[in-house]
Amino acid sequence: MEKHIDEVLYSISPDTVVARRYNPILGIAITLVAAAAMLGANYIEPFASNRDLYQYLMMAGFLVLATGATMICYWLFGDSVKPHFAPTGERLVRHDLIFNIADANRVEALVAAGDFKALERLPRSSASGLIVVVYAAKSGKVAIAQTLEYVPHEYQPVSEAHLFEEGKFTVADFM
Repeated sequence: MEKHIDEVLYSISPDTVVARRYNPILGIAITLVAAAAMLGANYIEPFASNRDLYQYLMMAGFLVLATGATMICYWLFGDSVKPHFAPTGERLVRHDLIFNIADANRVEALVAAGDFKALERLPRSSASGLIVVVYAAKSGKVAIAQTLEYVPHEYQPVSEAHLFEEGKFTVADFM
């Protein structure tokens, strides 16, 4: 049985797709600024003498501090990894294309051939019986695609994930 594209994305070709983590510097900076504002509120003149202004600054500082802390926690514990094309460092963007299950053979043939332009012209469906997941670089240098079929309560791969490098696939407008 084939593995889902999200499970094998980074192991398809180690020299092609790499994982980059979210940069925590913004979260750290926001947290430090908020903490400094909250600690300095007693010494900053309009806030030190006016209790209402002091409370507003403390509330705003707390909200900004919570935002920064959330960003840091996301970096430490969340799914903060994004796929990138290793040679250029370009981010791979995920696209989900939904088709009717009756078109499964034609859709899989187009995906295996890398003909995304023809795939784009096929009629779409509102029922998600068949999904094509495509990770592609905006420059058109690389695309990774897999067809998934909805089997009650989960999507199962119809085939293995296909890796297409520049010149081996047709670039569609959705990419």
